[in-house]
Amino acid sequence: MITASAQKPFFFRYGSNAFILTPSAGVQFSSENLTDYYFGISNSESQRSGLNQYTPPAAVSPFIGLSTIYSFNQRWSIMLSTRLSRLDDNLVKSPMVSRQYVFTSITSLTYNFDI
Repeated sequence: MITASAQKPFFFRYGSNAFILTPSAGVQFSSENLTDYYFGISNSESQRSGLNQYTPPAAVSPFIGLSTIYSFNQRWSIMLSTRLSRLDDNLVKSPMVSRQYVFTSITSLTYNFDI
């Protein structure tokens, strides 16, 4: 998998607190082996599941994203990152896929130790 993206962070400060907002846009290339692993259906899987056999080619999927980081102080911060991806048409053809768009998000709480 290869991902290429452009992003631009915007920094804001309120007293001792900091806020970073980073929009992004890019594309993700997935090799034929990777798309087959996640979206393909082998003959034996087809027989067990009842889904049609499918072997997808390599795929390119564009995405947009937004990440935010808020620092409460020098030690504590919280991060939220979201991404909306549009699956390549060849991936949507997989019998396992029901939607063309995938929304993902992650949240983390971070404590910075002084070492």
